Amino acid sequence: MKFALVMFVFAALMAILGVSVLRGQLDLLEGYYRTKVEDKSGFNRDSGKVFLLSCVPLAITGVVSLTAIGKFAPIFLLVGLGAVVVLFWRVCEKYNVTFI
Repeated sequence: MKFALVMFVFAALMAILGVSVLRGQLDLLEGYYRTKVEDKSGFNRDSGKVFLLSCVPLAITGVVSLTAIGKFAPIFLLVGLGAVVVLFWRVCEKYNVTFI
C-alpha cells in the first residue's frame, strides 16, 4: 500500500513538472539545457510531453502493486521508465543537446 502511494505521489509530481515545462518554465530544467537549446519552445513542448508521459508508468506501477500480481510492479516500473529515458534521449538528440 505504501509503495502504491509513493508511486501515485511521484506520478502527480511528474505531471506537474510536465505541465510546467509545457507552459514554458525553463527555469525548472538545468541551466545547460536553457543555454544550449536554440528552439526553446519546441524543446519545451517535446520534453514536457515526455515528462507528462513519465507519470503513466508510475501510475501503472502503483495500480499493479495493489493487485494480485503486485510482485511484478518493479518490472513495470523499470520497463516504463526505461522507455521514458529512451524518449527523452531522442528529444535531446532532436534538439542537438547531450543527454548526460
